[in-house]
Amino acid sequence: MRLTWPNCLNVRDLGGLPTTDGGQIGAGALIRSDNLSRLTEAGVRAVRRADVSRIIDVRTPEECKGDPSPFATEPVYWNIPLYNDDDPYDPALSIDQQYAAMLDLHPELFASAVGAFADAPTGAVVVHCHAG
Repeated sequence: MRLTWPNCLNVRDLGGLPTTDGGQIGAGALIRSDNLSRLTEAGVRAVRRADVSRIIDVRTPEECKGDPSPFATEPVYWNIPLYNDDDPYDPALSIDQQYAAMLDLHPELFASAVGAFADAPTGAVVVHCHAG
């Protein structure tokens, strides 16, 4: 379900998507979005109303420095990059191929992000990169 967080262009509640065990992701449990740094004040309020318990920003520290999250100083915010600034990048790869290459290169970074999701307090978990 598409959500409206002003100036967030690509934000969705993944509730209802099927899981490999035949279940489905619960509504309001997992939200994926693009960069939260562009949120307006109304957008920040919308995130707070969504009962978000954790925001997992998978961008690199350099990307976060250039476009800081409005939540960066709050305990809800965790920056857990999935790759390093100096990792190889092939613009010919599709986005899913790029993520597969990042997973092959740094499975430990993906494990950290999944762990942060699994250990999150009750409430929605937002996972975002730059584009969503």
